[in-house]
Amino acid sequence: MIMESWDVNYSLLKDYQLPTWDGDQFHEIGKGKYGIFFYGITEMRMCSYGSKIALYHNKQHPEILFNPDSWFSFQFERTFYYMPLSKCLVLRSLVYGNADIIPYLIVDLDNWKIAYVYWDYTSINIEATEVSKGKILFKSITSSFFDNASKQISFDNLDWFSFNELEKASIRLEKPKDNMPFWKKVWSSIINNPPSKL
Repeated sequence: MIMESWDVNYSLLKDYQLPTWDGDQFHEIGKGKYGIFFYGITEMRMCSYGSKIALYHNKQHPEILFNPDSWFSFQFERTFYYMPLSKCLVLRSLVYGNADIIPYLIVDLDNWKIAYVYWDYTSINIEATEVSKGKILFKSITSSFFDNASKQISFDNLDWFSFNELEKASIRLEKPKDNMPFWKKVWSSIINNPPSKL
């Protein structure tokens, strides 16, 4: 098994307990240069799962690079995205107790930095794809007009923090200003996403 080849020491993990649900999950990324461990997987709300994470490097003598106190969304096939050109991870963060604010966390593996991308509760319906090195496109996988429009971000425009500054980074995370009235948003969404004919 991949996890056994990394020889994970559970005693070094924050708040690790033997799984009571469906086991832990370990994934190699970056051609085996890094490993990411999802543990403590639990149902936070009905059909909404979360987990703790630990990011490793140095497979021969594994070291933990990032093992925050925060919880992250666990979505099975869309739990994380790895961007090979940018050498980064994209995770959906549950850093806030407010269910209306569920941002994305970008983890720069080469430079050991993190940055948040603000998103509301619709982030569960968003997928991330790499456009080019340092540029990521977030796009809705549904046609619901309640989802945010697609958004392309550049690493150059993000506020970056070291791995041990996660709390500081979350404090800096602010909702973008939006002065468009709600009725106008709904009307615009209906025009751009007309319902299919019966």
